[in-house]
Amino acid sequence: MKKILVPIDGSKHSFKALDKAKLLAEAFNSEVIVMNVVSDLIAVNVDYKIDIISQNIAMGEQLLDSVKESFKDSSIKLTTLYKVGDVAKEIVEKAEKDDVDLIVMGSRGLGVISRTFLGSISHKVINNTDKSVLVVK
Repeated sequence: MKKILVPIDGSKHSFKALDKAKLLAEAFNSEVIVMNVVSDLIAVNVDYKIDIISQNIAMGEQLLDSVKESFKDSSIKLTTLYKVGDVAKEIVEKAEKDDVDLIVMGSRGLGVISRTFLGSISHKVINNTDKSVLVVK
């Protein structure tokens, strides 16, 4: 297992997924790619939408900085990035583009809908990729 993709959103489930990915990366000497996707599907006034996306990008950058800090003393090769777009689509496209061996993600995210059943994002990723997906509770 050479590459592990970990999408994070700041939820406790995404941090559990990150912890699991770190353990796997240490065991298999894998590279870890951590990504944060800012959704562009916000149904509000265009000016306000741009402000929300900008704020979410800033929060995503802080989140990725904290991930870098948590890997500081590790020998694991880490890559971090953020994207703006459809969350599930961006995850699937990154997995394909980088030919990852495994996607490790939380079972639920920060979204209201995803609190009611298996996270809609994880469900979409599972059903739209041929990559192995480990869903962490």
